[in-house]
Amino acid sequence: MGFSDMQRIEHIRELQRYLHDISYYDRNIPRIIPDGIYGAETADAVRQFQLQYGLQDNGEANPATWLAIVEVYQKLLDVPVQLLSVFPREIGETIGEGRDGFTVLVISAILSTLSRKYGNLPAVEVGALYTAQLAQAVRAFQDISGLPQTGAVDRRTWNLLAAAVDVEI
Repeated sequence: MGFSDMQRIEHIRELQRYLHDISYYDRNIPRIIPDGIYGAETADAVRQFQLQYGLQDNGEANPATWLAIVEVYQKLLDVPVQLLSVFPREIGETIGEGRDGFTVLVISAILSTLSRKYGNLPAVEVGALYTAQLAQAVRAFQDISGLPQTGAVDRRTWNLLAAAVDVEI
């Protein structure tokens, strides 16, 4: 029994999400937008990943490549909070609707910048209050990144935002 077309698209999108997030940490991996289509850009990102991590560089997401991508992705996301010192130091704290302050301002600025660059993130106003609009943008970013879509910024979401701002701004 094979996969349905929808299952195949979701598997490809998941692979693309992992590669997208890895590309923030490893600039040798081309940045791709998860669209569920295994085209030339995805094959090139897979091939570059394979070259970087000592795998057969054929551009195909075979089981060995898939497992390596997942392993690298999990290692990269499970690191201490990155150097942008505005994130609260308490482990496990999340920042969500109703919060305000400089950290929220930074989150909104990052997402505003990314939304101008990528058409699949909603536009947000830069501000110090965590609004429903900001939560929606965070959920969209989490969806693209393959994270749980909570709308709140936790350690994993923050690390990807910090990596994105390091590359994009």
